Amino acid sequence: MPTANTPYSPPSLDSSAKDNNPLALTPAKVGLLGALAFLLTVTMVRLTIECIGGVGIVAYAMSVDPSFDLNNPQMPLGPTALLTIVMLATLGVIAVVFAFMIRPAKQTLGTRMGSLWVYPLAIIGGLTVGASSGNAGEWLQRIIPEGLQLGGMDMISEGLRDGPIVSRLLMMLAVSVAAPLFEELVFRGTLWGLLERALPAPVVLIITSVIFAVYHVDPIHVILVFPVGLLIGWVRMTSGSIYPAILLHFVNNTLAIVLVLTLSDDASIPWYLAFIAATITVTVAIAAVFGRYRPVAPDLSVAAKAV
Repeated sequence: MPTANTPYSPPSLDSSAKDNNPLALTPAKVGLLGALAFLLTVTMVRLTIECIGGVGIVAYAMSVDPSFDLNNPQMPLGPTALLTIVMLATLGVIAVVFAFMIRPAKQTLGTRMGSLWVYPLAIIGGLTVGASSGNAGEWLQRIIPEGLQLGGMDMISEGLRDGPIVSRLLMMLAVSVAAPLFEELVFRGTLWGLLERALPAPVVLIITSVIFAVYHVDPIHVILVFPVGLLIGWVRMTSGSIYPAILLHFVNNTLAIVLVLTLSDDASIPWYLAFIAATITVTVAIAAVFGRYRPVAPDLSVAAKAV
């Protein structure tokens, strides 16, 4: 029975549950089919919530502001932030439900503590990965055509600086709490746990990082989030736990809020500080390797029986 200090490694892909019947549900097939069904469900639910909620927010905006321009809409911050929280929480609940449908849920979600020394690494990584990619955002805004920029990051930044205090608090809650918790349940929790049953961990790391980045839609945000997703996934892979991933994500997003609130519009992190932050981030990633866990792989045959 693994303990908190037991080394972790992904489940073995050589499952004894294989059958000569090509239609037999092996753990690998359960993982791939479950991941596909989970992604389709999450995508459809997200689109539904955003479409219905978006129509509601536009109707609300037009009722309180007759001059609201549908051709160049400035969505009200408070309702937008609240919709984001509801959407993220719904996706998080779906992730937990899927994990319990395709057992073992604890392994799928990665809810094990892991080694405590990984948590300080997660904090350091969260503080540095965001700072190291901050200047890249300004560079990307200059080279990416305006027609491809959706302005999502600008809307968040402006919303955090201006507007009613309740709306600003809702946006802070969405960015610093809801996103780290529920996005990690989706991407480094259920999706990771399902894919890991069929694919090597490094492949799972790349796939989940790409999907996590594309999930943010805005081209600039997608590019900036990808390396953050890689580091979060790296911590998840080396620790075998979702908790350091949530912590790293929380620290990164909270730091972003602090920088938005403290730096002026035309200010940015000096390039040499960004370089130092990038160096520390790489060092954290290398250090995490030495905390990799390698327990005896659990028997996943129960997953096939549960379907």
